[in-house]
Amino acid sequence: MTAPGPDEVELARAIPGICIEKTNWAELAGILKGARFVIGNDTGPSHLAAHMGVKGLALFGTHMPAERTGILTENFGAIEVDDLSALPVARVFDEVERRIAHSNSV
Repeated sequence: MTAPGPDEVELARAIPGICIEKTNWAELAGILKGARFVIGNDTGPSHLAAHMGVKGLALFGTHMPAERTGILTENFGAIEVDDLSALPVARVFDEVERRIAHSNSV
């Protein structure tokens, strides 16, 4: 499921799955509440998920260290790289897999 911003709708439609094109914050919180894991970038939906206690991972470029944004919680982490376009999908997948396995073993 993707929840794109207004300028990302066309790109999100190209990704297999459900694209939630129009939602408000309360509706988004309801959707996030049921999520098993959230992957996002440094945007409002990721921060909302993190502070709702949802498990997840945010992808950060060099604009701001994740530590300074308040997104890092017990359940929500971050991958920080110099160039997000060069971030290998395998690295993201491995981190998601590690975090899900860790949360299932606790």
